[in-house]
Amino acid sequence: MLTTFPEAKARGIVRTRSGGKCEVARAGVCLGEAHSMHHRRKEGRLWNPANILHTCGDGTRGCHGWIESHPTLANEEGLWLFAGEKPETTSCHMRWENLMSWFTLDDEGLLHWDTTLSEPVAPATTHRMIFICRR
Repeated sequence: MLTTFPEAKARGIVRTRSGGKCEVARAGVCLGEAHSMHHRRKEGRLWNPANILHTCGDGTRGCHGWIESHPTLANEEGLWLFAGEKPETTSCHMRWENLMSWFTLDDEGLLHWDTTLSEPVAPATTHRMIFICRR
């Protein structure tokens, strides 16, 4: 079961994880720079990094607005969680650096690549990607 963090601590961990870029990066919607925190599971509004995505926009525009307006579609991508779905075990389709893929999130601010769902998709430009594996 998840326990909540102090809000400031959770925000700091999520900001570090995102590097200031929107973690959702929804094509045709994303504004690029992240300014708001989105709770994946609304129930309890727990302030733990596995439950939070750093998003562009707010609850009405940008990626944050898209998620709030399309909870069923957002759920298909793990961006919105319904009752019984756990942030620490439910993968979400998101951006990390220049990579869009499926990741599970943890409360330390780490991403765990979920290879059971898809291969990573890098943008057309060439970037060096570094993966840190934790055992």
